[in-house]
Amino acid sequence: MTRTAALGIGDEVVGVPAHIGLFYDAEPERRQRRLEFLRPAIEDRRQGIMLLAPPGIADSALRQLEADLGGSLEDDVRRGRVVVAHYDKDPDLLLENIRGALDTLAAAGHDVVRLFAQVAWGAEGFPFPEDHLWAESRLNDVLAGTSVICACAYDVSELPDRALISGGLEAHPCVVIGGRLTESPNYLTPPEYMRSFLRNARSGAGL
Repeated sequence: MTRTAALGIGDEVVGVPAHIGLFYDAEPERRQRRLEFLRPAIEDRRQGIMLLAPPGIADSALRQLEADLGGSLEDDVRRGRVVVAHYDKDPDLLLENIRGALDTLAAAGHDVVRLFAQVAWGAEGFPFPEDHLWAESRLNDVLAGTSVICACAYDVSELPDRALISGGLEAHPCVVIGGRLTESPNYLTPPEYMRSFLRNARSGAGL
């Protein structure tokens, strides 16, 4: 039987593990969706939290979350229930960073781990587009067999179509658009994605 958990956004329920493309329009909505997504873990200490953002944004993401909550998470960070991780320009190191942080949270016995990843093409320390897209497609394998709900946040007001389609839609089995969860009509399994990735790379076409 598939395990399920509340998504936190609306009344939506997701299977665990989950890899979700979360589409939002500018910073105010991102902060709202992040707070909704993470609140179940804030209220249930059996759940762990991981924030993933580029190096120059990660610390401010934690401060913003604390401001939105109206309280400090310092104790949770010190105890390891809340982990702040950075993207790495090397996609292999990025996946290892994610896997290592998730293993640490899982070893602490957390019932569910909620991972909120802020996608920011062009930000300092963020992978190049091709490397980020490859890592997104491999994240499904990293999450397999875990108790992780991962929401990768895509800003429709700033990111190019290539990021929204190849990253947001094709690499995620399900998406949240307008606060509603649905299966992605464009999802490609990791093998399909890799075939498409390599085919486009050989032809010189954009993904």
